[in-house]
Amino acid sequence: MARLERTAPFIQNLRNRINMFIPKSLDRSVRDAAWNLFPDAWLDLPDGTHVPSRETPDCLPPAAATSWDDAAYGLFPTNFARFAAQEVTKRFDAEAFGRKGFMLQAIAAGWHCMGPERLKELGDGVGRERIAVVHGTQDRMLTFQHGETIQRELQPGEWHVREGSGHVLTMEATEWHDQMLERLWARTAALGK
Repeated sequence: MARLERTAPFIQNLRNRINMFIPKSLDRSVRDAAWNLFPDAWLDLPDGTHVPSRETPDCLPPAAATSWDDAAYGLFPTNFARFAAQEVTKRFDAEAFGRKGFMLQAIAAGWHCMGPERLKELGDGVGRERIAVVHGTQDRMLTFQHGETIQRELQPGEWHVREGSGHVLTMEATEWHDQMLERLWARTAALGK
């Protein structure tokens, strides 16, 4: 995100900001996070995560098992169930998910500003052929308009519009995401940078 721009009507934007700081039940907080990060259609799909197996290098069996002979990592019924389990696990780790970290992230997002000149400088310095901008059309966290602004002002080597995708493409389109990164790494290596 280059800078925070209001893309919703003023009152809705204000309501969204205030709602971030109103205490909520864990259930409500997880549901709100899921709604902001992922499209509903993806949340309803069966869990498609690639789970580790005995063939996965350097991977131990699940914690409850003593060996790979008597256990395997399982899938959740839906993508939402996996996300909810990850969120609950994260939120019970007060050191990694504390109030201070949340407040600092909110402040950073709210006051983040990288104007067109700075984006041009960034693109010139890194090399546009090494930069990809990807944005999902269903991203509720940073609306698609933000992605279009970055694309227009940064002018990356690659611009990908993911129809129907949300904010977390590393989970929604893992295989596509990994292939894109491999292509970028290969291009960077070929350029000698």
